[in-house]
Amino acid sequence: MISNHFRYTLELVVLFILLPLIYFVDLIPGLWKFLPITAFFIYCLGLLLINNKLKVSDFKLSGIRSQHWLKVLLFSILIALFLWSTGPEDKLADFSNRKILLAVICYPVFSCLPQEIIFRKFFFWRYQSLFKNTTVMVLINGLLFSFAHLYFENLAALGITFIGGIIFALSYLKSRSLLFITIEHAFYGLILLSSYMNQHFYKAF
Repeated sequence: MISNHFRYTLELVVLFILLPLIYFVDLIPGLWKFLPITAFFIYCLGLLLINNKLKVSDFKLSGIRSQHWLKVLLFSILIALFLWSTGPEDKLADFSNRKILLAVICYPVFSCLPQEIIFRKFFFWRYQSLFKNTTVMVLINGLLFSFAHLYFENLAALGITFIGGIIFALSYLKSRSLLFITIEHAFYGLILLSSYMNQHFYKAF
């Protein structure tokens, strides 16, 4: 009989390593690209619901302390200041491009929320038994979150998402709020997508 450890390890490799590689080598044509990633999300969401791991409490902010919000505000200011002090003269994204504008508008619900369901809620529930300690699990989570952005084909995207993955993982473990971590993700991401850095993530649009 196949052990749960082997089964979960194989599942992790297929979902979080092989799937990004398939996108990276561009094996899926055109609009068909949405099918595997949508199936991935439905699979993770389905397992969470079947096992009663996605609850109303995941979407509450009542337990979030003021220091959590202060951290989001501080990081947002630091990111904005860094972007403003670096890069080209045109600091903002070209919002005359409707694809960029639409991406920014849809980003919190159609990107941040699914990513946090998959990489935080699902990952930390499903694969906890595979890791000896939380530090290793957080590091692997950050690496896999970065690896999922391999499709963008640039080091800036990989570096940013690795740092972001570590921040989001730690924040989720402290808050245990899916809504809060989605809001945090959206704040940082919207600042980046609204700046000249959007060029590093443009391929998805």
